[in-house]
Amino acid sequence: MPIFSVDELYVNVRSEKGAHMLGLKLELELFEEQQQSLVKSYQSGIRDRIIEVSRGFDYSKLNTLGGTLYFKEVIVTNLNEFFGKPLIKNAHISSFYLQ
Repeated sequence: MPIFSVDELYVNVRSEKGAHMLGLKLELELFEEQQQSLVKSYQSGIRDRIIEVSRGFDYSKLNTLGGTLYFKEVIVTNLNEFFGKPLIKNAHISSFYLQ
């Protein structure tokens, strides 16, 4: 199972009750080992897309299990659209906290 680690990100997320921050570290599971170098060469674009997706989520949704699972699905879909083909099989959250 080829894995690509995304360094920890800190993102401001929407909320009706003031400012909140999301701290997030992801491990992206790739379909094939040979895709590792391609994914690595687009590391900054991947980070930008994850930040963009994160900013679109509301704090109250991210603060639920269902919302977190949906968040992972949206990240995988968005990244595969970024690459124009399915490279990312799954996203595993290794660190996740809301403040």
